[in-house]
Amino acid sequence: MNTKLLSFLFGNLGVFSIRFLYFIILTFILDLKEIAEFTTCISISGILLCICNYGNYNLFMRRSSKGEDSKKILGEYIFTSIILLFLFSVIFYIYSQYKQYFLGVRTENLLLILISEYFFSAVPGIFKAYALSEYNQKILLDSITNIITSLLLLICSSLLWYFYYTSNSYVYSYWINMYLLIGVISFIIRILIWKKNIVLPSIKQIIPNLFIQLKSGNNFMFSSVFRNFYLNIDKILILNLLGKEVAGYYAISFRFFNVLLMILNSISGVKEAKLYQLYEESFLKFKSEIKAINNLSLKYFIFSIPLWIVVAISIYYFYPLSCLYIFIMLMLICPIQLLSFTMLNALNSIGLENQRLSLMIFSVLINCIISFSLSTYISWGAIVIGILISNIIIVASSKYYIYTYEYKNF
Repeated sequence: MNTKLLSFLFGNLGVFSIRFLYFIILTFILDLKEIAEFTTCISISGILLCICNYGNYNLFMRRSSKGEDSKKILGEYIFTSIILLFLFSVIFYIYSQYKQYFLGVRTENLLLILISEYFFSAVPGIFKAYALSEYNQKILLDSITNIITSLLLLICSSLLWYFYYTSNSYVYSYWINMYLLIGVISFIIRILIWKKNIVLPSIKQIIPNLFIQLKSGNNFMFSSVFRNFYLNIDKILILNLLGKEVAGYYAISFRFFNVLLMILNSISGVKEAKLYQLYEESFLKFKSEIKAINNLSLKYFIFSIPLWIVVAISIYYFYPLSCLYIFIMLMLICPIQLLSFTMLNALNSIGLENQRLSLMIFSVLINCIISFSLSTYISWGAIVIGILISNIIIVASSKYYIYTYEYKNF
């Protein structure tokens, strides 16, 4: 494994481990309903922020692979994403004045978490695209920046834990406001660390750049919206179909699962930019790289099984049994999820955004139909089955699209 991949994996391991620790602290200071709302707000925010990003991650990859200056692209997309966030926040604030709830969560809390998540996920996504497209020491710099941000979350959650034992009133409200404050601070720190790698556009260029992005990023935006629906629909469905208590159990289990899943998925993530480059060189090399990524992902999943067992034992001792059962079921579908992530990246790399979008829409619909049909009979099991079948559809259909593309063009 080369040093660049090790740097990326090291960074992800650090980030997910630290965020995992702060979430564990939250499970002891927030009740199940608050945990359910907080995690569902994060899931909804992930979907809504795709509109603010408007395909900038994939556009960054495409433009940099064609030789454009990554520093200029970075500055451009930081500005356009801030403009879109502002417009979206204003619209959502107006909505919150008339509606108290949105998809089962309080609109006031969702708005605060939405802005926070912009700093925690949307902004880092742009910098990640820069680091991976350059594929140099910037990968390590990106990892260090993300670790610093995660440490701030851990420190503040620890302080809140101390506060909880002295006074437990309004602890959830305090956490949400602290979450936003840390997000703003982390953004400032990130800009200071990366300032030498950012070339800001002139004021005259900002609006034209925004319109160009709105025109060229449509497919990427819609695709990412449905990809995030595909990744987060389970949390939204379980809250609205089964209530906050079951959603709380699921949120705890899923966070344990997601830490391990995202670390394993780092292999696919770090090689995404390389897929774009290999496609330009040779389709045979492109296909070989997809196979290599999938093999590596499955290989490291097998190696990580002892760690999964340790996590399962920890859940057994510290959380309700329902959390353990959910975690085990999620673990069993991890391999197919890893494969689906790689195949979705592959479709983007060869310009099949429309096919990817169709797959996302179809998968979300299938997941919803299964969840609505079976949740009355098998509770959260319906959600897991929906995820499994959706992933199988993604992998099989993606392979078919790639095969058809090769047959028509080579």
